[in-house]
Amino acid sequence: MKLFVVGGAGYIGSHFYRHARSLGHEVCVLDNFSTGFRESLPADAQIYEVNLKDTENVKKALLDFRPDVVLHYAAYSFVGESCKFPEKYFDNNVGGMKSLLKALEETTPLPVVFSSTCAVYGNPESIPVNENEKIAPMSPYGETKVECEAELKKYCEANMVGAFALRYFNACGADPKGDIGESHFPTQRLISSIFKAINDGVEFTMFGDDFDTRDGTCIRDYIHVLDLADAHIKAAEKLGGLRSLEVVNLGTGQGTSNKEIFDAVEKQLNTCVKYQFGPRRDGDPARLFADCSKANSVLDFEAKHSSLENIIETAAKWHLEFPNGYLHMKN
Repeated sequence: MKLFVVGGAGYIGSHFYRHARSLGHEVCVLDNFSTGFRESLPADAQIYEVNLKDTENVKKALLDFRPDVVLHYAAYSFVGESCKFPEKYFDNNVGGMKSLLKALEETTPLPVVFSSTCAVYGNPESIPVNENEKIAPMSPYGETKVECEAELKKYCEANMVGAFALRYFNACGADPKGDIGESHFPTQRLISSIFKAINDGVEFTMFGDDFDTRDGTCIRDYIHVLDLADAHIKAAEKLGGLRSLEVVNLGTGQGTSNKEIFDAVEKQLNTCVKYQFGPRRDGDPARLFADCSKANSVLDFEAKHSSLENIIETAAKWHLEFPNGYLHMKN
């Protein structure tokens, strides 16, 4: 397939790019490098340095590359930041989606695989969370993804093409080669934040030890970026028969507590990790993990890289070797 990867220089997009190339697909990247890194891509990558809201230049890139499928990873993605700057998030995330769909409609409507999020569910009423759970986002970030899914649904219906909205749970880990990974400072992802604290020699603050869980800390569903990459390939392969939007959860179906994450890091490093407990954050549910049955049946997807040991091992290899992320590659 010819794959047009929007936001392909980001954390998840760059792992997808490498995985897709390894399978023999022809891949290009469209990215403005506002949060992504050119260093995450190989020197021979075909890149269109374009802002997604620049509809005319998006159209030119589509007409030049002529892809079979568009994969949309481009978004601001931090919940806390979205609460401080909601307009920034709506302008970028929703504005970018509208521009992309307009460019596709004015060139050739194509199937789309969209990176969505479990944040659309907010604080769900039932666990594990399935795709029929009510939509009740608790952050502007989650709200932008709801709006993007709605725009994508209208696009599919108007143009008789298919799309998947893949609702991620907690993306984590890094390529096992150790040369690409997450490089955002600061980050709100727990595992990356732990390694940042270790590298900086500071005590980490864990939010809440009084949740109604097995060890008092909140429980989340952690899925390795390579499993996310594999799920996107499977989704792209399944688009041919679709003429509508399908939403699918991507997780492991397993819940891991914050304390268990720390224990795994200590085991991997064979050392004690300094941390303290702080108060809960507003809106943090005690448990949040996925019902993955639809991903299993519709995409024939099963997480194969998401053992806790592999997640921590690959994250450690990246973060400890390159504590400054891709800044180590810059002059």
